[in-house]
Amino acid sequence: MSWTTIAWSMGASACLTLAIVHLVLWCKQTDQWAHLLFSVTAISVAAIAALELQGMHAQSPEQFGRLIWWAHIPVFTAITSIVGFVRVYFNTGRPWLGYAVCSLRLLDLIVNFFSVPNVNYKEIKRCVPGSQR
Repeated sequence: MSWTTIAWSMGASACLTLAIVHLVLWCKQTDQWAHLLFSVTAISVAAIAALELQGMHAQSPEQFGRLIWWAHIPVFTAITSIVGFVRVYFNTGRPWLGYAVCSLRLLDLIVNFFSVPNVNYKEIKRCVPGSQR
């Protein structure tokens, strides 16, 4: 087992632990929306870490592209929950700016669903270590 697998697994585990703690806190205090938003953020980051780890071990460019394609969903939920957390917990920020961030991220998610292999790359080619690019 490589050190990256251990590090990514530990990071995802820490995120899930925090998510559970804040989810339990929110269940006891349902008027404290910041706990729920923090929990959603932590779950999203754990999902991103899992997809990154799978991407590091991808066997083909198609598999790597599909993993990035799927990663847009937890990235969307992470960004929108962070925006909501900042708004609810700190009671600050311009609402139009938060709506703009969430709307643009949603637009990116929709475009990603219709892009092959994903919105980040036009084409993914296999790179053989030690070869000329």
